[in-house]
Amino acid sequence: MRDYSCDKEFIERFKNATIDIAKMKMDEVEEGRKTIKMVIETGPRISTGGGFSGFFLWDTAFCCLWARHTEDGLFPALSSLDNFYKVSETSGFINREYTAEGEPFWGEEHPISFAPPLLTWAELELYKTGKSDLERIKRVFPRLLTHHNLCKERFQLPNGLYFGDGLGSGMDDISRWPTHFTEEEYSKDGIPLEEKHMTSAKSIEAWNCWLKGIAKRYYWNKQAVWIDFSSQMAFDALNLAEMADIVGDIEKAQELRAEHKELAAKINDYCWNEKEGWYFDTYEGGHILRYHIASVWVLIAQVAPPERAKRVIQKLKDPEYFNRPIPFPALAKVDPEYDPENGYWRGAVWPSTNYMAIHGLLKYGEKEFAEDVARRYYNACAALWEITGTVWENISCEQCDHIKGWTGSNFCGWGALAPIALPKDFGW
Repeated sequence: MRDYSCDKEFIERFKNATIDIAKMKMDEVEEGRKTIKMVIETGPRISTGGGFSGFFLWDTAFCCLWARHTEDGLFPALSSLDNFYKVSETSGFINREYTAEGEPFWGEEHPISFAPPLLTWAELELYKTGKSDLERIKRVFPRLLTHHNLCKERFQLPNGLYFGDGLGSGMDDISRWPTHFTEEEYSKDGIPLEEKHMTSAKSIEAWNCWLKGIAKRYYWNKQAVWIDFSSQMAFDALNLAEMADIVGDIEKAQELRAEHKELAAKINDYCWNEKEGWYFDTYEGGHILRYHIASVWVLIAQVAPPERAKRVIQKLKDPEYFNRPIPFPALAKVDPEYDPENGYWRGAVWPSTNYMAIHGLLKYGEKEFAEDVARRYYNACAALWEITGTVWENISCEQCDHIKGWTGSNFCGWGALAPIALPKDFGW
């Protein structure tokens, strides 16, 4: 594969083409907003990739991570985040998805409405790159803290760790339950997903069109400890602690770091498998031995002690697990459902989780490997752009000479992380 990452002229050309796509998508959103009656008034926003539709929390957070590297005023990153504060519930709950009209897409009684708490990360990165200021941090910190505490109230298990949902995790179709489970087994004792959890005309349409037929997949929730949600809450506690430092609330910063330390200890007690050298989801006190990218959140959350992080990174370097020609697949090669060409989250490479994994590696001093992964991923995205003229929602981890099945085009969206954020992060 050609190394596009060493060609500064190409990097600039790819970035500018991606910006043009992202602006086109944003214009579609703005044109669409003129034709609808808003339930809750929201402001301009970066498109999360799917055209004029709703807006998604974790997608938007990742969009802000590339938008911070663009010219001031080009993309409304702060307004995109403000929209979630505008539509949030008085309790502090923020739905993972809202319609274009500002309605919550899912009923908050079901964990399908949960999204990874990543707004704090996005706010901090915008602040550090000069896109935000102290006054904004002072304003949003209480909102983000309330949201964090509500996630604790809603989704924390008796053992102090967290449960979630397949769609809520953002990894829509990934299998988390034991491989031998039947549908009856994996849906037993979970919170059922029912039509009553559809809270808008569009979610009812989704229910009738496709979701009703696979609803039992989303009964798998409170039965298990979810390694990604547990690590994301630890990560959010760290980010909130840093934000507390910025606003001068030293006591709250100490409290949040203590929360992170306690949660990290629980993750290491419950989710670490010494024999396998990996962190797993757990069920009925045992580890679910399925390798997926959700476990890699332990790195960016700084949950893994150095000796355990080293073993996690060994798996990331192993081609039988995650180090495929284009790293990293969301579902490891060893999994029986691994499908890099036609799977959605069952083997594809995704911008969001790759970006998280790369920055998790950097937290543990793995700069050489992180940059190698970043270059290989960038080069694959660049090769596909040269062939197709656009940026993709997800790509195959096995090839970059044609489009894989089940992926969206013009996905800017978090698809812009590779062409815009990675060259800036590594100084290419």
